[in-house]
Amino acid sequence: AVTTQFVSPATGIMQVAAMEKVHWSLAAALMLQLMGVGVSLASLVLLGKWLGLRRMLAVSLSVVVVSLAIGYASNAAIPLIPTDDDETHAIDNLSQPFGSYASIPSPWQIWVAATTYTSDANGWSLVLVLTGIGIGTLLRWRGIQVIEGVRPPVVDAVDKAASQVPGSFWNQPLSPRWLGGFAGAGLLAGLVVVIHVYYPPVEDIFGDISGLRAEALSAINQGQLDVAATRLDAWDRQLDKLEPSTILRGRSVPPHARETRERLSVRLREVEAAIGQKSPEEVKGLAKDLFSLNGDCRRAFLESDKLASSP
Repeated sequence: AVTTQFVSPATGIMQVAAMEKVHWSLAAALMLQLMGVGVSLASLVLLGKWLGLRRMLAVSLSVVVVSLAIGYASNAAIPLIPTDDDETHAIDNLSQPFGSYASIPSPWQIWVAATTYTSDANGWSLVLVLTGIGIGTLLRWRGIQVIEGVRPPVVDAVDKAASQVPGSFWNQPLSPRWLGGFAGAGLLAGLVVVIHVYYPPVEDIFGDISGLRAEALSAINQGQLDVAATRLDAWDRQLDKLEPSTILRGRSVPPHARETRERLSVRLREVEAAIGQKSPEEVKGLAKDLFSLNGDCRRAFLESDKLASSP
């Protein structure tokens, strides 16, 4: 599970977007993302040298199709487990820092879920697989050779001479310079996308905060202090993204915006400390100002954002 999670740059970016739910650091996520890109490029380089460009592309496309089919099928087949923030596949737990095999259900549970047709995902995966089998069977029956080089040993002199003629461009090994250029460009683009996904626009950050705020205050009012602590911690980590997000978009952070963010962050930590001391009344007293402090912080950042973007 850990290997397949980060081989694809796209899944790596999606994991970065969900880092706050599993308490990863940005440095660790970038390291895993770079490792995934490196594994992908290394695989393409080896395939390109062994098979040539055309066959490498055909093999890569086949892997993508089969992976999509397996992914669609597993989305409906593998049971889900509840977590604090959301629901996730049991097998995803292995890719978390403290994941274990204990979260994976028994083979019988997986078999029962896999053999129960409950989602369109099973149907789409079946369509993909059958389509691939049908195309392959048709090409085989018609004798159409898609990938050059798959042929019996040459015994005829004419065929032997023809086989020594250089193949087309599509079957030539990739140049190391081209591979290096593509790798550098892809790496740079991937890093830019990763950073911008992890640090979304300020307005989007406050959109996430609004949900966390509602859940935290509701949990405090209902006496669910453990749940409130997780939401407050996530709220505080979202606040840490405000200044980097603003700076990454070429804007400065006004001093009053920094002050409002710091006041809100300090109050969140005070509420968390009161929760740790198991003092419900103190928690409720400190939490009264959270709504207004969050409003002040939101207005300060959004106003500075509008002023910076105005001509």
